[in-house]
Amino acid sequence: MTEEQLNLLEELKQTEEYSSAILGTYSFGGDFFEDEVLTRLQRLGIRNTTVLTDTEEYKTTDDLGHAGTKYYLDHVRCPQRFHPKFVLLLGHRRGYCLVGSANLTAAGWQHNAELMTEFKYTDSEDDAATAAIFSQLVEFIDGITTTERVPSDKTQTAIEEAKRDAPWLDDTSGTSAERSVALLNNLSRPLLEQVSDRIPHQQVDEIEVISPFFSGDDKQVIQSLCEFSPDRLILNIQPDRVQGFDAAAIIDELPKNTDLTVQAITVGDDETRYLHGKLLLFRGTENVWSLYGSPNLTTSALGLPATAGNIELAVLRHESKSDYFDYLLDESVIDRSPIDPTSVAYERYETRDDQPSPTALTLSAAHLETDGSLLLRVDDRVGDSVTVHLENPRTETVLDIPIPDVTVVDGTITIADERVPTFCDGATRVWLTAHLDDDDQDSDARWIARSSLESTPRTSEVKQIEE
Repeated sequence: MTEEQLNLLEELKQTEEYSSAILGTYSFGGDFFEDEVLTRLQRLGIRNTTVLTDTEEYKTTDDLGHAGTKYYLDHVRCPQRFHPKFVLLLGHRRGYCLVGSANLTAAGWQHNAELMTEFKYTDSEDDAATAAIFSQLVEFIDGITTTERVPSDKTQTAIEEAKRDAPWLDDTSGTSAERSVALLNNLSRPLLEQVSDRIPHQQVDEIEVISPFFSGDDKQVIQSLCEFSPDRLILNIQPDRVQGFDAAAIIDELPKNTDLTVQAITVGDDETRYLHGKLLLFRGTENVWSLYGSPNLTTSALGLPATAGNIELAVLRHESKSDYFDYLLDESVIDRSPIDPTSVAYERYETRDDQPSPTALTLSAAHLETDGSLLLRVDDRVGDSVTVHLENPRTETVLDIPIPDVTVVDGTITIADERVPTFCDGATRVWLTAHLDDDDQDSDARWIARSSLESTPRTSEVKQIEE
């Protein structure tokens, strides 16, 4: 576990051999990933890469060249936002992971001020605490890739193969004798409930927060923090960029015996650098707990389970020295100046409704078989006539395939057209239009490519044969 500044791209220049990669992100920068991250993963020997992103972000992703040929790209369904940010590399004898606040974008990896932690594991070392982190991350991935959230068979298969690439995972456990570090998620319970269970309330004197997003006049998270009865609550924000910060609602909720300090925060000498990291510090006289990762100080992130809010992932860490995490707010890196909280203009932060943005039809999965046939899985009635659209964003060409008498078998439409495999030589966006009695309805889109990933041998397979 590293406690210094990381260059995320440089970290992917390691020499260890890995076979598979699973990455989670809210926002996905396709160009940045393919040009910068994917090339480094391939140099590490990785041939099985899966990227999981938010549904709404997936719909707006464009200009991809290698989705489906060099990696799989899929989205995870949830009521609001799929929000975790992680990188998991798996090899025959080792693992590497990054967990924190950085989205898989150029801004997240190269420009913003983010908070990330790396973990390294080798099966030659007896490190139960680190092994537990990997087990907890894999359990989280299993939880987010259920068929209800990720219905694509291709994605499910790629993730299962990634786990088989690391046989040492079978010997690891999410529980460990060393409980100073744990990886938490909200798949079944809100994060703050879990934090409250793990931190003795009477030992917390001060709570300090860094968050670029707040919940406006929704007071649930502030109420949960007040249950610790802290003497001080410190909120660090960038006043011109923070969203959802409602000073009146916060002040109104605080107990009279809790002092509120709001500080304007600047990263280094660059006043324009966006502080996207998220951090909660629970300080006592002799102990301190930190929670950092993807969740902002919002109800959808910290106060709700994944069945109602975001999907989030965070590291909870305990240290017995109350000033242990002061390095995260070192004055040489972070400048903090007290301000009047009521001077911060309220900018509303929109949480997503329980339903995603409206589309008449849901295309839950799409892929090309090795024989060239295109399989489309639909969740809705499509009628008797549809038109399938294939688009290559790089060449801006479109292939339309009208199907006057469509057959749906177990929710799947199979299209055998000799033009499809050739057209889908690179990353291709596919969607369909259903011609119904009253009007035409378009589905959402999926990314596909000519099937080639399955035939690529991976390092772990070679290692297993050698052994």
